[in-house]
Amino acid sequence: MPTSCLKNTVVCADILVTIIDFYYISRESWPDLLNYQQLNKFLERSSNQSTMFLSGTEYFDYSDAPLFSPYMQIFVLTGVIPAKELAQKLEDEIVSFF
Repeated sequence: MPTSCLKNTVVCADILVTIIDFYYISRESWPDLLNYQQLNKFLERSSNQSTMFLSGTEYFDYSDAPLFSPYMQIFVLTGVIPAKELAQKLEDEIVSFF
């Protein structure tokens, strides 16, 4: 298949290289430094990258669970941003990046 037919690829020195778009959206901080080390590896290998750290969010905020269960916030498994509001913000950010 000709290179021009492949999305997000280029030929460099006769080698087909994949261009990776990477947008990392996360809570404000992680307690484990290993997460940052892994993130940096992704960012280094990405030709187009961006990061956004959202204060007021937690791990489960980045799943669909808060949209289906009000108990997620009651048991402090999510942050303070209402689930529908956060879902819309995330959708807007992701669509604008890609």
